[in-house]
Amino acid sequence: MSNSLSTIMIVDDSPSDLSLTSAILESNFAIIKAKSGSQAINHFIHSENIPKVVLMDASMPEMDGYTTCKEIKKLDQANNTEIIFLSGHSSIAEKLQGYDAGASGYLTKPFQPLELIEKIKLAVARFDQKENFEMQSKYAMETAMSAIMDAGEQATVIHFMRQCLICPSVEELVTLVSSSVSSFGLTNTVELRTPWKKIHSSSNGSTSPLEIELLTALQNIGKITQRGKRLILNFGDISQFIKNMPEENPDKCGRLRDHLALILEAANSRLQSLILAGDIKELILESNEHIQKLSESQSIQKQKNVAIMDEMHDEIQSEFFTYGLTEEQEKILLAIIGKYSEKIFESYEKSLKNDAELLLITSKLKKSVDRLF
Repeated sequence: MSNSLSTIMIVDDSPSDLSLTSAILESNFAIIKAKSGSQAINHFIHSENIPKVVLMDASMPEMDGYTTCKEIKKLDQANNTEIIFLSGHSSIAEKLQGYDAGASGYLTKPFQPLELIEKIKLAVARFDQKENFEMQSKYAMETAMSAIMDAGEQATVIHFMRQCLICPSVEELVTLVSSSVSSFGLTNTVELRTPWKKIHSSSNGSTSPLEIELLTALQNIGKITQRGKRLILNFGDISQFIKNMPEENPDKCGRLRDHLALILEAANSRLQSLILAGDIKELILESNEHIQKLSESQSIQKQKNVAIMDEMHDEIQSEFFTYGLTEEQEKILLAIIGKYSEKIFESYEKSLKNDAELLLITSKLKKSVDRLF
């Protein structure tokens, strides 16, 4: 039989009628013969070669054509199969019975061969049309479901982006990455690297030493590497290990890789911002500590200067008698000493004001960094 011919089944308990009908049709169709209703039903159940059209003898012993037609139509694999009754009865009641049984055609014996062939060709065309419609409907449904799933996945990515922008710490960031990827149904482990430590998060709740070792060993193999169900992603100072990518669904697999790349790119950008913010805050803290220490040192130095000036003043006064200075000369000399002492203390007070201004500047800078990050 040629594979290019449409397959039809002839069901007839009469060997002569079965042979005659087969001879008429064998040049146009691939023929399957069944001598009884039960044999026809068994073929549908056990064979993968499902006929497009069944020519059914209405009158057969044990199981008539109407009962056979009803049983065949109950089978999912025969959902699109066209059934045409061949009968010696031409009454409306007989035709309605065939229609109620699920048939799409009724031909009264004896029939013209060309008429039978034409009816079968039309039935084959209807079968093909229904099959094509089902395929298109299935494709449309798969496309719609894919669009719905993609929309849900995109909503997850958008939500992640929003949360990522306001994430206040690297600890919360690594948890956000892991939980967002988990919402795709993916089992994953994430590693964030900062100048001061490495932070891990896993969808299983804990990260095993082997997973940590793998993330460290594979962080230089490229941005996105997939081996079967396993996927490794490396974006800047973030690495992620996915254990159960849906490799059996290439479209979904590719879509998820795109989503994961967006998530890790955004996460790495936020990580760098948090690291920079930490460095700036640390610098501000160190600056404040140095300014505070300088202020304390200057305060101590002021006390020492006051003591030195008082000691110098007392010593000069005690020496006035030695040099035989007049009272007027003593007053002039003490006034000069007092004048320059005031200048020294004015300079000191000015330095204290500068320290206060520096503290104010670092305080404002800290507030700006807090708002920015």
